[in-house]
Amino acid sequence: MIEDYGIELLQMMEHAGRGLARQASTRFLDDSLHGKNVIVLAGKGGNGVGALVAARRLHCWGANDSVSFPLSRKIRLPVV
Repeated sequence: MIEDYGIELLQMMEHAGRGLARQASTRFLDDSLHGKNVIVLAGKGGNGVGALVAARRLHCWGANDSVSFPLSRKIRLPVV
């Protein structure tokens, strides 16, 4: 797609993140972001970058956001 349409990967991720932020704002926050607490879970790869872009956009639009990254390795919890 990048080669076919001449769109840079970074630009595609920025557009995807903006779209995600807009959807979250409309569907879950009734377009009222000021002072709302939002948690963004960001995974690995391009989708994680999209989540970070969405978090930045939501913050710029007035939300109090927090970003969480998944653990990079499995942790075994002790059996009690």
